[in-house]
Amino acid sequence: MRSSQSGPIPVPFRSRSGPGFRLPTGHQTPRVALPKDLQSELPPGPRANVYYKDMSAPLIDEIWRRYLQAIEPLREAGKLGLVHFQFPPWLNGDRASHAHVEACAQRMSVNYDYREAELAALVDPIRVIAKVVARVYVVFNTNYEDQGQRNAMTLMQLLDR
Repeated sequence: MRSSQSGPIPVPFRSRSGPGFRLPTGHQTPRVALPKDLQSELPPGPRANVYYKDMSAPLIDEIWRRYLQAIEPLREAGKLGLVHFQFPPWLNGDRASHAHVEACAQRMSVNYDYREAELAALVDPIRVIAKVVARVYVVFNTNYEDQGQRNAMTLMQLLDR
C-alpha cells in the first residue's frame, strides 16, 4: 500500500542499488557487479562470483556504508517503508546463519521511539485492513533496546480502545 502512495523509486537510488548490494544477504555476487573501485579489494581468485563470508572486515564495512548511503534519500523523503532482505536457501537456521542475519539486523538498526500520536494514526488504517484479511502484521523498524516491544504494546492498547 505504501509504495503505491509514495511513487516510483527515484532514479538516483535505482542507479546506485544494483546487484552489488546483494552481497550482504549472502548470495553469490559477480565481481563485476561491485563498484570498480572496490573490485581491487576483493579476495583474489579465479571465481567469477564472490561471497560475503570471504570479504575482509574493512570491505564489508565499506559495502554497508555505501548501501546505507544509497537508501538514505528514501528515508529522508519519507519513502522508505521497510527494507526486505531475501537470504539464500543455504542460510538454514544453523548458528552461522543466525549470526549472519543478526549482523545484518544490527547494521540496519534504527534508534527511534514512536510517539503515541504516531501510533494512534495507524489505528484506523490497521482496522480497515483487518476487515478484509485474516491477519494483520505490523512491523516496527526499531530494534534498539526494547523500543519495538514498547511501541507494539502501546499500539495494541490503542487498538483495544
